Amino acid sequence: MNALQYLGEYTVLAPEGDRIGLVYYEMGEIFIRLGEYHRADIAFTTAVYHSSNRASWWSRLGYAREMAEDSKYALDAYNKALTLNPSLESAKRGRERVRESM
Repeated sequence: MNALQYLGEYTVLAPEGDRIGLVYYEMGEIFIRLGEYHRADIAFTTAVYHSSNRASWWSRLGYAREMAEDSKYALDAYNKALTLNPSLESAKRGRERVRESM
């Protein structure tokens, strides 16, 4: 997939660039669409490392972990998202799904 290749090249060329968090976030979204949830986890984890105040990114990290059947860490990510934005519906729904499955 060309998009992943180009995003990957950006991470090599500008590992501390202004958009590096967004690049990893977009990589995570692509990996989710491909069903590669562990790789999505890595990409989203890196994205929130660079931009830790984005609740929606934490929620997507939670979703990737949930799909990878990593309930404990999915719950952690959903809780972080809700700490940043208590009204974020995707994180609320995700946290509830994970709690029900545990």
